[in-house]
Amino acid sequence: MFCEASGIPKPRFMWKRNGIVITKNEFMEFDPVLGNLKISNAIHRNGGDYQCIAENKWGTSMSNVAPLVYARLDSFSVDMNLQTYNVIEGESVSVKCDNIPESRPDPIFSWYLKTIGIDQSDASQIKENESIAIDVNGTLHLLNTKLKDSQPGQVYLCGITNKEHDTIVLGSETRITVEKNTQVSSTKLKLLAATHEVTGLIGKPVVLQCIFGGSSVPGIKWYSSSGVELVTDGMKYYVEKFGRQLTIQNVVEADEGSYLCVASNREARANIKLNVTSPPIWTQTIVSRHAVEGDDVIFNCKARSAIGERPVSMTEWYINGEALNLLKEAENGRQIELNPDQTSITIKGVSRDRDIMCIQCRLSNSVGSVFKDGFLNVLKPIKIWSRPPSTIIYNQEEIVDFSINASTDPSRTIDRKWFFNNNVLVPHQSYFEYDSVTGTFLFNTTLVKPENLEAMMGLYTCQLSHPDQTVNVTFTLKTNENSAPPVDTLDSTPDPVKSSNIYIIAVICGVLILVLAVVVILVLWKQRNPKAVYNVGAQEKNYNLTPIDELETEELRNDTSNSLDEIIELPA
Repeated sequence: MFCEASGIPKPRFMWKRNGIVITKNEFMEFDPVLGNLKISNAIHRNGGDYQCIAENKWGTSMSNVAPLVYARLDSFSVDMNLQTYNVIEGESVSVKCDNIPESRPDPIFSWYLKTIGIDQSDASQIKENESIAIDVNGTLHLLNTKLKDSQPGQVYLCGITNKEHDTIVLGSETRITVEKNTQVSSTKLKLLAATHEVTGLIGKPVVLQCIFGGSSVPGIKWYSSSGVELVTDGMKYYVEKFGRQLTIQNVVEADEGSYLCVASNREARANIKLNVTSPPIWTQTIVSRHAVEGDDVIFNCKARSAIGERPVSMTEWYINGEALNLLKEAENGRQIELNPDQTSITIKGVSRDRDIMCIQCRLSNSVGSVFKDGFLNVLKPIKIWSRPPSTIIYNQEEIVDFSINASTDPSRTIDRKWFFNNNVLVPHQSYFEYDSVTGTFLFNTTLVKPENLEAMMGLYTCQLSHPDQTVNVTFTLKTNENSAPPVDTLDSTPDPVKSSNIYIIAVICGVLILVLAVVVILVLWKQRNPKAVYNVGAQEKNYNLTPIDELETEELRNDTSNSLDEIIELPA
């Protein structure tokens, strides 16, 4: 028997038979490094359920149970009583194979004709044909006997073999006597044999059989329970042995039901019930997991029985080959929870030092059991040692550093993917200096045209991952809104549109200032001068008086009135 397993460090092997550890002896030996088990001179006592166990310092893994069946084919017991069947010509006769010896695996039947007094090795095999049939139980059916079927001095022998033996054992000697039928009449058709109740396993082929006998052997047609004739094209259904045997390939639950075999003349029929069953059918099974430290890990183990069958048992859980004991696991520091129906187990906050293990489960029903083995491997998480700040303010520096330094479990390699504003970024441009292995990522802004720099501002994301973990590092690159815009030293030509606008504004401001100055001057001048003045006459000059004193004299009033024609108005 061969057993293979892998692990670090390399596992060692041992074997169990019927649950008991096998020790090396003169008949059994196994290689603890390669895992192979060898049984020398095997006998029936070596049969049983064998299981391979592989273990290293991290855990214990178990194989499915492998039944070892000792193939055997015993001889017929010696029976001095010769069976005799008497039949009228044209009638059918069924000859049983009696005292069937033990055979493992199941026996395969055949019939022979042997002359009395000679060795069995000289017996001749009887071939099945339209008038001769052998059913699944080994019974020989002569469907329409003829006089030649009665051979004086000869006997019929039942032969048995199986798939594991090349020999055929003969026994159950029988003589058939056929009496001549003096009446010219046909024998009514009748059912000789049928597999009325058959159990089929899901995924396996199943054989249905019916045999009719009579003077006129009919053809046979097969129908489903709904009355539809089956298409026996060899895909799902095929018939053999002259239509007497129907094989259903790859049985599924929907095949369960009644089948009908009908003689072509419809004088006889047989109803056959097929029950489809199975060991527990997986619905959710253990899947080996690589988890990161601190994760909660769930293992599921769910199965059902075939439709109409008894339900499966409660799930049996094992850790490293030992039945689960929650109290013991808690003492070892493991936090393990079972859901109410025990179909799932949760290991909380897994630790690399404590929770690397193998885990198994078993489910059973009335037909059999299923077993599954898996492992939990705990990895060191992705750890970020250095990264850019969450916001990078661009202040016209030449180099902007996007580098991210990270590590993870030695068994994993970090894969890095970059995104810009949630779109995939492939940093192959000349202004990016990028090393996907070390994580070094430099942005040389001097190689970007100034008018394009604004388009480089936004949200950057680095996705660091391996098959068992993903970590996103995000940061925003933006300009400093308070800083002056960079001067383009490559092209100092003024923008004509901007220059024209500045000139217009300057002219308007100059005009406004000029108007304001004029207004101020006029206001000041007005405040210093009255609204009206007059000129001094010649006589007033001789008096050497002020205008006010002069006005106080009558003579001056008269002189003033004579000189009014010389008064002028000045602008206010």
